[in-house]
Amino acid sequence: MSLSGYNGHSYAVSVGAGPTYQVFDSTNDPTHASPIVPTVTASGSDTTLGFAGVSLTLTGTANAGDTFSVSNVASTFDVIGNFVSALSSGNKAVTQFGGRQAIAGMDAAQDSISRVQSGVGSRMVEVETQESVNGDLALQYDETLSRLEDADYAKVVSDLTQQKLFLEAAQQSFLKVSNLSLFNFLN
Repeated sequence: MSLSGYNGHSYAVSVGAGPTYQVFDSTNDPTHASPIVPTVTASGSDTTLGFAGVSLTLTGTANAGDTFSVSNVASTFDVIGNFVSALSSGNKAVTQFGGRQAIAGMDAAQDSISRVQSGVGSRMVEVETQESVNGDLALQYDETLSRLEDADYAKVVSDLTQQKLFLEAAQQSFLKVSNLSLFNFLN
């Protein structure tokens, strides 16, 4: 990706059928109401999009519905440092440009922090859910263990013998019924 003349804005690239490409300046147009028409150059399986001082090369085939984003990656401290330098320059145009870049950079930093907080929050919910499930399982295991430890062995043996008799009776009934057929019944 080449960034000659890049203005520091965040851009969203949307792939349509054909493929066609639409670019949106997410910094100045967050609702993506006004697309920017990029220059498109194809070379083999690579496609290069040119817009707003950015030359973005896509390798491989882009499918309709794919989206990409281009943004200036800088630490919050770099953004603040650049803003301080712009303020110290004494040049009104540089100060205004630096102010716009600082606002865009701080917005990007805030978005990044929000995404990280969301991810951490989601993982915390998963951990809490798993802790709850583990607590429920531990309770079930404790109850089962208690039933086994507190069992009346004479009653357990009696119940097992009774269940064995029921099983044998069911097996005998099945054998007798399975040997019957309509011809045996008619004879």
